[in-house]
Amino acid sequence: MTPSKYTTIFIVNLAFADFLYCVINLPMYSRMFISMKTWPGSGRTCSFFAAFVYFNAYAAWMSLGFVAFSRYLGITHPELCKKVLTKHRNLMIAGGIWFYAFLMVFPTITGDFGKFGYNERLEKCDYMDDEDDIDEDLRRLFYSIEFGLPFVLIVVSYFGIWRKTTKLASFLKPHLIEEARKEKHKGEIRLTWT
Repeated sequence: MTPSKYTTIFIVNLAFADFLYCVINLPMYSRMFISMKTWPGSGRTCSFFAAFVYFNAYAAWMSLGFVAFSRYLGITHPELCKKVLTKHRNLMIAGGIWFYAFLMVFPTITGDFGKFGYNERLEKCDYMDDEDDIDEDLRRLFYSIEFGLPFVLIVVSYFGIWRKTTKLASFLKPHLIEEARKEKHKGEIRLTWT
């Protein structure tokens, strides 16, 4: 299996998240901005819309993280990649990405960690926190999981790919120079014998 085959399910997962964004979020944003930045529907639809925006964003970010991770494994550890990223496991991971997104939104849906609704300050349906009810340490932990986990996955994976390719390039450079010299020498020989 080529490294690109390991990333396909995660790219499809990302495309599906983007599709949902285009089908659900963009029309709702358009409706909201056309109606002069007020929410034209009920408070419940505003809450649902805001929750779906975040749900979709978390799934898209984590899909990007797994695209990066699967590329890292495919390039730097191809044998391990064949064992770890099988079709069945990739499908389970894709399902786990959506479950992760749901877990990140669930505490806010239940009101345990802020709430979703029309945010007057931002003039849109969004996350609204109640400063008095939420512990700052819990908020930092939650944000680090929501945004930090995909971020670390992406940065570490692409750094590993960069490191592997620079090592390979420095290893190949002397060989490529020698090969170019040989080709140049063959060209000079052909010129003298023709």
